[in-house]
Amino acid sequence: MKFLIAPWGEPSGWIEKEYLFNDKSVKSNSSLKILQDSLNPDYTVILASDTLALNGDNYKDIKENAKNKITKYITEFKISPENTEIFILSGVGEFKDKNTNKTIIFDGKAEDYYYSLIYEFVNFILDKLKKDKNTDKIEIYLDITHGINYMPVLTYRAIKELTELLAYFYKVNLTVYNTDPAFPINQFDKLNVNLIENIQILPNPLRFKANSKPLIKPNGKNENLIKEIKNLNDKLPDSIKYKDISAFIGAIYNGFPLALYRFFPDIDKIKNYIQCSYKIYQNYINAENNKEKLSVKKFAS
Repeated sequence: MKFLIAPWGEPSGWIEKEYLFNDKSVKSNSSLKILQDSLNPDYTVILASDTLALNGDNYKDIKENAKNKITKYITEFKISPENTEIFILSGVGEFKDKNTNKTIIFDGKAEDYYYSLIYEFVNFILDKLKKDKNTDKIEIYLDITHGINYMPVLTYRAIKELTELLAYFYKVNLTVYNTDPAFPINQFDKLNVNLIENIQILPNPLRFKANSKPLIKPNGKNENLIKEIKNLNDKLPDSIKYKDISAFIGAIYNGFPLALYRFFPDIDKIKNYIQCSYKIYQNYINAENNKEKLSVKKFAS
């Protein structure tokens, strides 16, 4: 099963170039087009930030606005929409839209991009693997050409960690690409898509201990958020014992099959806890929107 993954920044300024890869050439505004044509992935995943949004009165609208922008450029860049997924992930920053002169402010934590990517991609890949139970090999192709700021490093970190866990059950290969710098640095019309890394991933045991800290924490003092987090974690000891999870992780790391069996956690309860935590995180994202400014504040991280 092949996955082509690409973090995207703001695509509106990308100009058409001739991309060269494996004796092929394609004219497009994005390297994703030639990689899609050449690698023929089963699924293409574009990772974009919610900071692309220009409008939205709530977080659902903001994610939809950002997704619509990516969908528009997929069409313009002649990228195949078939089996192409768009993940709108949590971002931060302050921007000025060049077309409307509107100020865009996203107040939160940059590392939440990494956590939201893990959440979305785990759910996505597990769903695809359930549908194809005969899969024994997973090929991940990562194109970091269009990622900006913190996106490439956090994307690589998340994908590398997840593939090291998948390697327990599948043969996993990770290939990373990046393209020659484009405008305004590179004035040439032809750009090479360069191979950065091509490795077979080996299983890598979890190296961290579980702890009793909640999955989300408040940024500041929002009383309703603090209450919801407390209510969520009051239920935690009944469903998930973090000391048992640490013992389970230790059993994986040290290769103790009896302890692995003894401390194997209740997957459905853990999944429910993670889903509830992520839902609370998204519920406490506030948007203030007018013609001059879109201000988005994330009360949790």
